[in-house]
Amino acid sequence: MIDFRYFLVSVSAIFLALAVGIVVGAGLLRGDVDQQLRAHARQAAGESEVLRNQLRAERRLAGYRDAVAAQLLPDLVKGTLSGTSVVLVGLPYARSETLTSVREAVESADATVTGTVAITSKWVDPDQRQFVDLLAARVGRRAGSSCDVDSPYSRASGVLAGAVLTTDPAATQADANTTTVLGAFAEADLIRAPADLRRAEYAIIVAPPAENADLERRAGGTAAFLEATQTTSTIDAWVALTRCFDAAGKGVVVAGEVSPGREAPAISAVREDVHARAEVSTVDVADLPSGHLAVVWALAEQRAGRVGHYGARYGIDGVLPRRPTAR
Repeated sequence: MIDFRYFLVSVSAIFLALAVGIVVGAGLLRGDVDQQLRAHARQAAGESEVLRNQLRAERRLAGYRDAVAAQLLPDLVKGTLSGTSVVLVGLPYARSETLTSVREAVESADATVTGTVAITSKWVDPDQRQFVDLLAARVGRRAGSSCDVDSPYSRASGVLAGAVLTTDPAATQADANTTTVLGAFAEADLIRAPADLRRAEYAIIVAPPAENADLERRAGGTAAFLEATQTTSTIDAWVALTRCFDAAGKGVVVAGEVSPGREAPAISAVREDVHARAEVSTVDVADLPSGHLAVVWALAEQRAGRVGHYGARYGIDGVLPRRPTAR
């Protein structure tokens, strides 16, 4: 009995010693751990401050480069598009700021902008695909289409392109075809266009960025934004549109924006399509002043019968086209 009690006391003493040791040890170690954590926190704070300073410096440098490009732009583009008529086309969720800045650059080059056509997300809504095709067929019987691209979206693209583009510089005034097509497509909420839009010889198609939280909110969420800008069927639609516009007029430049992750899907699609790449020019930095310069010079290059792909992403021929001579 005594032995058993001794055993219990011994075991209790062992557990008590272990508990006391753990408590004491934890107390002793806590000071070292706290000191290490504080040291790591100080180091992290210092590194964060260094990174913030570097970011501020990069932003100042980028702002300087943009300011220089913006200041030089009018002199570098003046007269390069004289006598040229251009229609702007905004794809769904293309930023209005980019459309405005591109328009200003083109006008600084002495081109005439005949108007802006904004294509809505309904154009590529899978649920509206049959409706779009039927409407294009009905309107196209009267208006016609010069586009022979083999794509489900080519009929509507060809009808719209024929309404806003021409290869005859003397035929840029709106006609019955223009009024009929724009009226029908606007009533169906496929496009938005001014009532006085005239036909042009060239088109600049402005694409939305690949990533933009504000545009996602406007679209009703990330899924809706991706559906309207980046699905396979959407990409096919934009390739058809660019090729049909190129067939109806004298040339097309597709202008996209720089995104943190990747370039605008419409830009990638044109560059990766063997036919579109050979016909249509692209610029992937159209939200920057230097990109505005590239857009103007790329359009001048199209007017000279050449094609090029410019900017900061893959698949480019250079950062800028060769400087054109003013007319």
